[in-house]
Amino acid sequence: MKKLFTDPVLQAQFEQDGVLKLKVLHDEQVATLLEFYSSLGIKDDKGFGFHVSMDKQDKALVRRVVDKIYEVVLPATESVFSDAKVFTASFVIKEPNPKGVVPIHQDWSFVDQEGEYNSITVWIALVDMNIDIGTLGAIKGSHNFFQHTRPSPSPQASTPLANQQFPLFPYLKTLDVKAGEAIVFDNRTFHASPPNTTDRVRVAVGLGFTQSDAQLCHYYLKPDGNKNRLLKYKVDEDFFIKYDNARLSAMYDQGKLIEDYELMEEVEYKLPTFTNEQMLDMVKGSGNLMNLPLIEKLAVIFNYNPDGSKPEEKQEIPSPINEPPKKPFWQVYTPINILKEIHYRLTR
Repeated sequence: MKKLFTDPVLQAQFEQDGVLKLKVLHDEQVATLLEFYSSLGIKDDKGFGFHVSMDKQDKALVRRVVDKIYEVVLPATESVFSDAKVFTASFVIKEPNPKGVVPIHQDWSFVDQEGEYNSITVWIALVDMNIDIGTLGAIKGSHNFFQHTRPSPSPQASTPLANQQFPLFPYLKTLDVKAGEAIVFDNRTFHASPPNTTDRVRVAVGLGFTQSDAQLCHYYLKPDGNKNRLLKYKVDEDFFIKYDNARLSAMYDQGKLIEDYELMEEVEYKLPTFTNEQMLDMVKGSGNLMNLPLIEKLAVIFNYNPDGSKPEEKQEIPSPINEPPKKPFWQVYTPINILKEIHYRLTR
């Protein structure tokens, strides 16, 4: 990986874990962004609770948000990164919703020659965050588990994680952060968030960075119905304002191509496949531990005991505290489509 951080210790930690925490903004900068956010009156169009300003149909508003976040945040990141460039910015909002789980996922591929270059998100909390308000969580080391291209649109483009939600979610490490602190993660890193069960709105900003000489690109699933070819486009930062996932999803369904950006090449789309056991071996091998507070929280929300039984059922002798439950509740929770529905509502 080409150098991205000025501090070699941070660079080494990031290359190993794919995620780290940093203090980025001071109180006045946080207050400025919160005041700006409040002035916009951004609403949750989908009613799910999780939404981002980049996806709003009013692209003039999206541009205003990008410019304001750049104005406030970029001066504060100059000393963090070595010869980096920013390519996107957005408010990332999670309204109170006790079932508003954001499933484990990876972000789009944003750069050409990923591996030598990499793209990252700097996700900055504007309020204090913990598991109750739905803070961000990640699985460390997951950016190195496998390498594949991550295209748009969703849900039409399948992913290697589509059938791995229930085994993986218990190992999600939720990260407590104070306002002004950032969670920095590689866009290949598995990340997700639990529901916001407070009466407060979770507000953050997310910015995309990469090495200054990296070529931005976008992979779009070829809209021929076969789902095995990708169209690779040479793009700039304006692309991510014009083309959100909802627009790309609608275009795909209509068989439309991206016509205002250069088509670099057409490539095969072949997903890596893993059994649950193989995936968990990688997760545990990178030092990820079962998150018992998260398990207990979700069990209460979805009315299950942590061992997978309903409260009225007879309980088995519980497993030792350092052993995973024999039947986690997400494996027996019959509406398994909860995560599929969440994914659908987030990406339409």
